[in-house]
Amino acid sequence: MSADTGRETHQDHAAHQGEAPRQQEGGQKVFGKLAVTLIECRDLEAMTVFYRDRIGLEILNQGDDWISFHTGSGGELIIGGKNGDSGVHLGFVGADLPRAHAALSDLSPTDLREHDTGRNFTIADPEGNSLSFVDHATRPRAEERRP
Repeated sequence: MSADTGRETHQDHAAHQGEAPRQQEGGQKVFGKLAVTLIECRDLEAMTVFYRDRIGLEILNQGDDWISFHTGSGGELIIGGKNGDSGVHLGFVGADLPRAHAALSDLSPTDLREHDTGRNFTIADPEGNSLSFVDHATRPRAEERRP
């Protein structure tokens, strides 16, 4: 309960509902911030034309079967797909991996593993979309990732 209002705070509600804490001491977020969205697609060319030409996103980097765009808000949109499936994958950066992994243990998270920009683990949301949590605070700029 908040001493000022006498009302239940989100943290109080979360504790009663089995939710994980949103922040650590000092305000750092346990799960980090949403910075990467990956859309798997069947037609990379059409999706590239749409997001580049119609929406106006700037290309950051690309490979044979993917392309990444600067979102204008410090994030990154990646479009691609090797297997022709469609789906959405969200990437949270700057996570406190041990705490986040423990808080989501009921969702069968993957083991912690090395990622090209840090360590990570993945879970699925109730609709089966993939959420990755990475322990670095920022992604390297596209030109730093190029081989």
